[in-house]
Amino acid sequence: MQGPARPVLLGDDLASACVRSVLQAMSLGEPKARQLFPRLLQLLTLAPSTATPFQALLGAVPTWMFVPWISQMVAILDQPHAHLLHAALDRLAAEYPGNLMYPLLVSYDAFEFKGTSGARNKAFAQRLKETLAPVKSETSRFIEALELLLDPVHFFDDWAK
Repeated sequence: MQGPARPVLLGDDLASACVRSVLQAMSLGEPKARQLFPRLLQLLTLAPSTATPFQALLGAVPTWMFVPWISQMVAILDQPHAHLLHAALDRLAAEYPGNLMYPLLVSYDAFEFKGTSGARNKAFAQRLKETLAPVKSETSRFIEALELLLDPVHFFDDWAK
């Protein structure tokens, strides 16, 4: 005897179900689900219908779950679907600004914002960069101080010349 028939999920329905399942698991703190987050970013490109469940459930995911994937999130800021990540990136900027600064600075000059979504994403990236400016300043000073410790004899020689 067979059990009850299960609905067959095809195409966009399957992609949306995947997005819902992974984000719900992430919101519950499941570490294995966190490892699947880059695939969700890929699904946003391949199946635009996943945008609705992605946007609806992303806010429930703890911010720390995104930290390993900051580079991937920042790298797609010039893509049409990047607006879906704005809220999560704002949270990361508030809670983990040091982790977000370097990937943003590395990617920023390579962005190619196009179309109407490009204007919105460009404004967001600029605002994010301005938000992180104090962190950039502090980090730059720290790096310079570390460089002084690495080889003080050569630094002194250069300074004395």
